[in-house]
Amino acid sequence: MALFFETGFRLSTPVIGTILLVNIGMGILAKAAPQMNMFVLGMPIKVLILLIMLTIIVEAMTGYNNLIIDLIANNYFNILEGLRYVQ
Repeated sequence: MALFFETGFRLSTPVIGTILLVNIGMGILAKAAPQMNMFVLGMPIKVLILLIMLTIIVEAMTGYNNLIIDLIANNYFNILEGLRYVQ
């Protein structure tokens, strides 16, 4: 069970870090140029950056998917093996 949380954390950490850096950059830009509307400018930038991050993460997920599927199959067969001796 801990492996699933660890995998989710590892996959979400780059996205959260990227959003944090983009928000910090937008905050600095908002202080430097207060007449710019950061909401109108920031949303398309965030969407573009997150789509790029999504393509990177989807490519990285194949290794994690294989690991999780193998773990589930091993646990399933271990449970079946344990049930054989219960009778």
